[in-house]
Amino acid sequence: MDIVIWAPVLYPWMIELGKALDEKGHTAVVFSNGIFGNHPDWKKFEKDVVLIPKIQLFDEAFPHPALFSAILRLKPNLLIVLATESFASMALILFTRILGIRTIPIVENNIEIKYDRPIEKVARTLERLLVRYVHKNANILVAESDASYEYLVRMGCSEERIFTILHGANIELFQSKEVDQDFLIRYNIPDISLKKIKVLYLGGFNDYKGIEYLVNAIQSNALDDVVFLIPVFGSLVSKYMPALNRKKNVFLLPHMEYDDMIQLYTLSDIVIVPSLSNDKEGNERSPNAVIEALACGKVVIGTDVGGIPAHIGEVGLLIPEKDSRAIIKVIIRLASDKELMRDLKTKARKRAEDIFDIRKYADDLLKLSNFR
Repeated sequence: MDIVIWAPVLYPWMIELGKALDEKGHTAVVFSNGIFGNHPDWKKFEKDVVLIPKIQLFDEAFPHPALFSAILRLKPNLLIVLATESFASMALILFTRILGIRTIPIVENNIEIKYDRPIEKVARTLERLLVRYVHKNANILVAESDASYEYLVRMGCSEERIFTILHGANIELFQSKEVDQDFLIRYNIPDISLKKIKVLYLGGFNDYKGIEYLVNAIQSNALDDVVFLIPVFGSLVSKYMPALNRKKNVFLLPHMEYDDMIQLYTLSDIVIVPSLSNDKEGNERSPNAVIEALACGKVVIGTDVGGIPAHIGEVGLLIPEKDSRAIIKVIIRLASDKELMRDLKTKARKRAEDIFDIRKYADDLLKLSNFR
């Protein structure tokens, strides 16, 4: 069977989905406008996709004729559509409906975004009408989390046509290994005592990722025996760097290459995701850091926001958003309870094997489409 995956913005797991479908005897091609770009070396993934030019008007990317001509040429049996609320994705869904191609829209959004400027409100209202039409008339919809499911129900979509399936990762790639000494030297990470708890934060220096509340927690003397590993990138670096530089237990790292992320997860004990509710850009959807951390057998601390609770499940710890004291309290709890830490780490890897294996995700989508 010929399958096309449309990913306007490309993440590595989408490439892995294509490979998993290939392994099952199908032929999968990934189309994309290009990489997300959150890592310096992600352009290497573009060799595995068909790049489609982008028509950029204002802040939106509109569908390029090359996308439709490629679909006509390939005539796939199945189309998997990611980022379903982009104009390109909505146009593609409508186009393939006319052609009679079976389509699976995968919905990540989980909140109605608000806009302040009058002209933007008008434009977005029209966009929302199109989104509602496309989603409500889809034969099936895949929600990326419980929050996405509820969002689709609020939109008026039939509950019988919505299936909640969490996407995965290559869990054979993402698993804890021996820490490579070359990795430590390359990133100038000194020997960190095995007795210390190491907390990794990957969200960047951005407001909606909750960096303010993490920095406030780190300032507490109660966490001086905890090591924090923080790659430095984002719009608020200059705002928070001085405070973090004063803390001897904080190691600020360069924005590292994708393949080195496994080493960074391995070095850590806890991964923290303190994201905030965000009705301007959208809540946290399906955080890859959570999936990858669980696959590496790490304890995940996350706020009760968007898709985070659905991904953590019962194997991590949820905290309220905007609560530095909660961050301090939960880290101290884990640092003082080694048995709990071991138990959660074991359960984390098990959850990844049971739920977040990209091969299982591919199989679930095939079953949903009635193709085997």
